[in-house]
Amino acid sequence: NIYIKESKRNTGQNESTIPYIAHNTIKLGTVSLGSFMISRATVLIAGIFLPLSLAGEYTFTLQVYMALLAVGNVFVTIKVPELSRLVLTNDKRNLRDLIIKIIGLSATIYIVGFGCFYLLSNIIIDVFHSKVGFLADKYLVILAIIYFLELIHSVCATIITTGNKIPFVKPALISGFLIIILSFSLLKFTDLGIIGLILAQGIIQLMYNNWKWPLSVYKDFFRNDECKA
Repeated sequence: NIYIKESKRNTGQNESTIPYIAHNTIKLGTVSLGSFMISRATVLIAGIFLPLSLAGEYTFTLQVYMALLAVGNVFVTIKVPELSRLVLTNDKRNLRDLIIKIIGLSATIYIVGFGCFYLLSNIIIDVFHSKVGFLADKYLVILAIIYFLELIHSVCATIITTGNKIPFVKPALISGFLIIILSFSLLKFTDLGIIGLILAQGIIQLMYNNWKWPLSVYKDFFRNDECKA
């Protein structure tokens, strides 16, 4: 209530804030396009080259991992205002503690979520009488690793944005295009099948995004303090 009363005393300004936020907003929108190509384009490719039943299993399985990613990213999304405040005030100690807490909790949520899904996947199919099942267990484990790395680097990318920086526009677009090209090539010119789709995303992301943004967070928020210590 105190803050509400204080805010009412402030008069609004006529100058629009859109010019100040438009640049990074456009960047984030472009990153969303890259994220779609990275995580969703393979579904379209699967529909072209794979049998309908297998493509359905792949799509159905990806929906679960997308849900795990969404839930895993909830905590960092909630903490963005606090992260921004700590970055603005240069409170490195509390910022570092909060980052560790965010990454740890997000990883825990994902791992527990995958564990429940892995153990209950057959029961889920039976309960809902689904005509389409999930992929084989070995593919579920590989995808779990790939999307765990995806979660960690997406959390780190969100943390980076609190410093008013969006350095991952080009990497997201380039990675998306490379995943599409590699997925298409592996399915068209090899007999790898579903593992080709999975490896395409894993390999391309591991080449840059999976390590680049966690390393950037470490350099920006951790390394300097450790050197001083």
